[in-house]
Amino acid sequence: MRALRLWLLPWLGLLAGCALTPRTEVADGVWDRPGDWDPIPLPGPCQADRATPLLDRALGSTEVVIGLDEADRQSSPYARAGALEDPFRLSWLRLAQSDATRLGCVEGEIAGITDRHLASPHPVAGLIRHAARVLDLGPDDAPPPAPAHDARAFDQALAALCALDPAGTGCPPGSGVLPADLARALAPVLAAVAEAAAARDAAHAAVELPPGPALEMWDYGGNHLTFDPGSPWIDPRLPGVGRYLLGGAPRARLYRAASQLAWAIESAGLERFAGRRGVGYRQPTPLGEIVIADAADQVHDLQPAPLLLVDLGGDDAYYGAAGSNARGYPVGLLIDVAGDDRYRYPEHGGTPDARLLPADGAGRAPHSAEAGPFSLSTEARQGAGRDGIGMLFDLGDGDDHYQSLNMSQGYAHLGVGVLFDGGGDDRYLAETRAQGAAVFGIAIAVDAGNGRDLRRAVHAAQGFGYSGGFGLLLDGGGDDVYTCEPGRLERGGLLLFPGSQTARRSNVSFCQGAGFGRRHDAHGVYLSGGVGVLRDAGGDDRYDAALFAQGTGYWQGAGFLSDADGADTYEAMYYAQGGGAHFALAVLADGGDGDDRFNTHAPPSYMHLGAGHDLSVGALLNERGDDVYVIAGLGAGASHCNGVGLLVDNAGDDAYRALNDYGSGLGEVGAECVEKRPLGASIGVMIDAGGTDRYQYPASPHLAPGDDSRWGQRRRGLPSELGIGLDAAGESGIHVGG
Repeated sequence: MRALRLWLLPWLGLLAGCALTPRTEVADGVWDRPGDWDPIPLPGPCQADRATPLLDRALGSTEVVIGLDEADRQSSPYARAGALEDPFRLSWLRLAQSDATRLGCVEGEIAGITDRHLASPHPVAGLIRHAARVLDLGPDDAPPPAPAHDARAFDQALAALCALDPAGTGCPPGSGVLPADLARALAPVLAAVAEAAAARDAAHAAVELPPGPALEMWDYGGNHLTFDPGSPWIDPRLPGVGRYLLGGAPRARLYRAASQLAWAIESAGLERFAGRRGVGYRQPTPLGEIVIADAADQVHDLQPAPLLLVDLGGDDAYYGAAGSNARGYPVGLLIDVAGDDRYRYPEHGGTPDARLLPADGAGRAPHSAEAGPFSLSTEARQGAGRDGIGMLFDLGDGDDHYQSLNMSQGYAHLGVGVLFDGGGDDRYLAETRAQGAAVFGIAIAVDAGNGRDLRRAVHAAQGFGYSGGFGLLLDGGGDDVYTCEPGRLERGGLLLFPGSQTARRSNVSFCQGAGFGRRHDAHGVYLSGGVGVLRDAGGDDRYDAALFAQGTGYWQGAGFLSDADGADTYEAMYYAQGGGAHFALAVLADGGDGDDRFNTHAPPSYMHLGAGHDLSVGALLNERGDDVYVIAGLGAGASHCNGVGLLVDNAGDDAYRALNDYGSGLGEVGAECVEKRPLGASIGVMIDAGGTDRYQYPASPHLAPGDDSRWGQRRRGLPSELGIGLDAAGESGIHVGG
């Protein structure tokens, strides 16, 4: 048991202490590298390093560490068998799990810092580099592309692409009108495409894959997701497969090339060409067609997907693989400069339920008797990179509508996928693996404006990272709605992906900041999870989901829901709102002054509001506002089976309503672990730092929480259990963003 120990090593922050990337001090601040990349300042000192007065008061000590150490992990047979040491494990994860009081700093360095990238001149380029560092595959110091000054630069870049023709015949002549100033602006983009193609080809050359898995990984990204309709499971122990999934140096080169490509697009200043008419150009290349369209209202049929499509304005409609690379091609780019645009797909027939999106040519089929028919689509669209790079930049502030089914709206496997929208009141509709979802890759979905945006999906979306993946959904502000269809049958929900934890009466979400890994006991295959981040920079937002959602992690994955400000509403059921399972990290961080509501519309179930199960660490941190919490079992600073849970509310007149007494500063080893793992720490802490608060709890033999009081539960009375709650005026020392 290690509940009492001195914190001997200073917390240096993830970027420095975990060596996610080297940093160089220069006169004007701290830079990502001492070259031309945009400067990225490091976070300031972590508040928890200075003092945590209320926590110390609650614990009665300054030496108790609210975290897990190696002795705790070794209480698990998985750890003793070496199942936790796979090469996908994030290098910084265990340091982050070692002290939950510093999770606000971790959240700030991984999620909160994305705001600063968004405010930079090259946000997507910076976000790709940030994601690669978090995945321990940080790009090298190669400089970003320089702008083109030579009038021949476009022809030279095009010639380099044409030289990639394996037959040696080059490109046929192009057709149409391409003004010289626009050609010069696009020249660095074409040059960056050539390097991206070389990087993807180098990744292929580094590993010899069997023909079957090579095709299947293009289609399904390795298919280690729990729900992936119709696809085979690819064993990472097959020759070459594990190495290709992991990526290593060739994947790092691809990430560097993607950041350079994004930099070239963001430096081109294509907005200045908005509204230009009389432009029309088509050029076949070995990597796909280059298409330039003028500002008239256009309908673009993107079958096959072009290498590069630039549209100079108008209210356009796009059907098919918008900004996604085609099979066998390394890059697919779409840049729309302005307009109210529609991104869709060819629909086939109606739907059996009006709540379902129309099917594409692949149709729909149920996978169980109690669930509705999910999409069988294998078409990637709207900023999807499959074994390559796909990017969609909608640069205007128009009101855009995005609708797809699977692998869309900022999705990646074995590569990089980007959807960037400049602003407006936008709608994003999808079903699964969408809106910032990554599998062995980097996926980024950004809405840079302050509009009222609507996002809907069902599963594996809205900031989802599978093994080797970093999935980010970043919104610049506004009153937004995020829905991952809960599928609650008792409320007439739409059930497509039923979850066992809720007796198959709700969907498995893996949404809104979810990091997910693979535990395959039958095959003895274990892949540590990736990183999922949902970051909203402000506004009165609503979040709806069900199981594994809203800052959650599974099997050494890490999930963050980070909301900067506003009066927000959160609804979820199980393993949610800073609740994680099986060696994971889960954080919900709500900053600012808004009056927030948690689970006030529908009752939750278990493991939520800062809870950790099976050697996981979960935290909910809320800064200010008069907040309302509805709490069910194992919620509000609760632990189970050697986990750590923490809830901190730093200010406001708050209301807590509990459905039972099984939480709120609860330490419990749990029935399933008490005989086999009684000595591993189980720690639950709940702190309310000020305000006049109301507590509505049922009658219980345990000491009930109350305003200006101290309480806690060691559920089984074991010395390894630590459950503490405190409501008092003062400084917690534990804050959102550090």
